[in-house]
Amino acid sequence: MPDSQLNAPPNPGNNQNSDDGATIEQEIETAIKDFKILLHKMLTELLQLEALSNAAMISAEVDEFRDRAYSDLRALIHIIRDSHLRLAGIHSFMQGINVASRRPRQPTNATETGGRDDTNIHGEQSDILSSQVEASDIIKRKPHDENDGSGIRNKRKFEGDQDDHRVSYTGFPSTQPRCDQANTSNTSTITSTTTRKSADMTQPVPPFKQVTFLSNNIPISAHLYPASPSAPSRKNAAIVIAHPAFGVKEQTATTHAQHLSAAGFHALVFDAAYQGESGGLPRGLEDPHQRAEDARAAVSYLCTREEIDAQRIGVLGICASGGYVSFAAQTDTRMRAVATVSGVDFGRILREGLGDKGVMTREVLQAQIEGANALRTAEARDGEPRLVKFLPDEKKDIPPEAGSLMVDGWDYYRTPRGRHPRSTGAWVGRSLDLCANFDAYRFNQFISPRPLLMIAGENADTRYFSEDGIAAAKEPKELFLVPDMGHIDLYDDLSVSGSKLVEFFIEHLGA
Repeated sequence: MPDSQLNAPPNPGNNQNSDDGATIEQEIETAIKDFKILLHKMLTELLQLEALSNAAMISAEVDEFRDRAYSDLRALIHIIRDSHLRLAGIHSFMQGINVASRRPRQPTNATETGGRDDTNIHGEQSDILSSQVEASDIIKRKPHDENDGSGIRNKRKFEGDQDDHRVSYTGFPSTQPRCDQANTSNTSTITSTTTRKSADMTQPVPPFKQVTFLSNNIPISAHLYPASPSAPSRKNAAIVIAHPAFGVKEQTATTHAQHLSAAGFHALVFDAAYQGESGGLPRGLEDPHQRAEDARAAVSYLCTREEIDAQRIGVLGICASGGYVSFAAQTDTRMRAVATVSGVDFGRILREGLGDKGVMTREVLQAQIEGANALRTAEARDGEPRLVKFLPDEKKDIPPEAGSLMVDGWDYYRTPRGRHPRSTGAWVGRSLDLCANFDAYRFNQFISPRPLLMIAGENADTRYFSEDGIAAAKEPKELFLVPDMGHIDLYDDLSVSGSKLVEFFIEHLGA
């Protein structure tokens, strides 16, 4: 556009000037979008460079040089990520101006923002685009959250999360819980009623080591909790703990790591590839085979540490990771003991729905797969992955037929009980075609003769996954049901399940 047009003074009486203003805004938006694509490519290349550097530096003889080089590389990546984030704010601001200038302000209500593209590049709902936000609020809004004193930033923008800006909402198809099967001979139950003891996510956590390892050349961010020196010796045994789908390492995985660390085990928690603080693009991708590889890579990493006995490594998977670690353990004999808590076969839940078998029709599943395929095509055209939300922002928006998993999940992930800024409750929509034919427990018999423990809440609408996982396995195996507990209850109430896990790992790793 000529400079004379850009520098021309405003003329309220000239209608053409309004058109010029719109054109300027369109050009700015186009430039911003092009720059975003460039930054996205730069970040991808930097993450690939980081992975290669990691591999090279593992063999470096000079620790000081290795650490300095790695630190410099990470700093550069954070600069690019921060630029990406700030650019998203500018883009959202420009879109907000466009929206406000083209339609009158409507009364605010619960459905006001439905259907609009109200998310920033990290897949979060953008307050700037909401008609409930005044212009003065936009001017005053800070580009980043401030720590609320709890040690968890839980309000708006943050580093290392989903970089997409198209979000829709869906949930698991479900019916009533299927918890009517009789216990098998290798099923344990606790007859006493337990009192809920939720973990306080805002309390300081025991010291841990921030570590990084590679999984298919993707940098994986992890926390290694050392065995408590005041606990009995567990002979340098260690446990790998994998977080649920839509979760991050700082939530229930850390709750379990702290518990096992206090009992004398080394415990490693990590963010899955494409999620949390780990590398990989697009952000928010859920790939079951990559998730299984992450667990294998975590075991490989522990095998290299001098303080850990490579012959005494166990794995623990929570929710969807119960399926992922079981799948990985079927062909990784280094996993000497396998445990799951509220384990779910994520592929099966997508194929069948949640609850009674067969609630998902073949036609519905086919339509969902075709939808995921269409998202791949759209992403190939504009480079923007599409996010799909599984948890709505408001509890009242959960469908009545969703079942207790969705309701209890909202109570955990959307409240201070378990909320974390990097846990958005969304995934890249095309993840569905990666997960739909995943079969977590089909070859559970391969885990034997290594022991398998599957813990489930007696009232959980996902309990049947653990029952079927045990049925597919060979001895030694045990299904452990916790009375008066649902699926999510076991995320942060370890009053019964925690003791069982410690007992299991002591028997098979630390005795």
